[in-house]
Amino acid sequence: MTPRYPADLYAVTHTGTPGDLAFYRELCRSADDVLELGCGYGRVLEALAPLPCRLVGVDSDADLLAQARQRLAGYDDVTLIEADMRTVALDRRFDRVLVPHSGIYCLPHEADVLAVFRRAHALLRPGGILALDAYTADGFHEDAKVDDFDDHELLPVAHVHARGKAWRVLERSHWDPAQQRIVVTYVYRSEDGEAYDEGRIDQRYLLRPQVLVLLREAGFVDIAMAGTFHGDPVHEDDEMWVVRAVATGTAGAR
Repeated sequence: MTPRYPADLYAVTHTGTPGDLAFYRELCRSADDVLELGCGYGRVLEALAPLPCRLVGVDSDADLLAQARQRLAGYDDVTLIEADMRTVALDRRFDRVLVPHSGIYCLPHEADVLAVFRRAHALLRPGGILALDAYTADGFHEDAKVDDFDDHELLPVAHVHARGKAWRVLERSHWDPAQQRIVVTYVYRSEDGEAYDEGRIDQRYLLRPQVLVLLREAGFVDIAMAGTFHGDPVHEDDEMWVVRAVATGTAGAR
């Protein structure tokens, strides 16, 4: 079982990819109903909340949802649900379904990713759009060596404030290319030397062709993959990918 990542430390450390909030706001500007799968502590929902649409956020982590409820307490048209995004059942359909910030990588197997894509398709109105973004793994999966990842080396990545303290954040990574898995442990040491904590993110990344195959299998059409939030074509040296895919009919509803 993956150790719990303290929600307060997660929220101040993992703050998204530059440009993502503007992208999702523009995408949802004309929508009436928007669903975010893996909404975490409510960062994206908070950016969408001023829009004239109804928002639903789903996450399986109760502590992160508690953070989201605090952030979104002033908004009436936001519903937060503790559920598994592979199986969540809702009583309405949506114009947009979002899975931001590599959320799709938190699923342990390709079958789970397909289950989420099928669930998204079933929850979208015909012509509705699924949108997601993630870091690009294709380059290092092809070119890196396992020895490049030292399981014991701690690398500094950030300085954050939480719990009334300043913290140094360091990370160490374990990579299993055969399973397409990366386990990253984040170590938190307070600047005053009095406190220590840590959290772990266990991801199974996908290569870009895998994402496209799974979307098609789930019933999506008009699938567009870009290398930036501005819609630039995908290049080998891109650090991220962004996908928009359209739902048609009831294909993928299972």
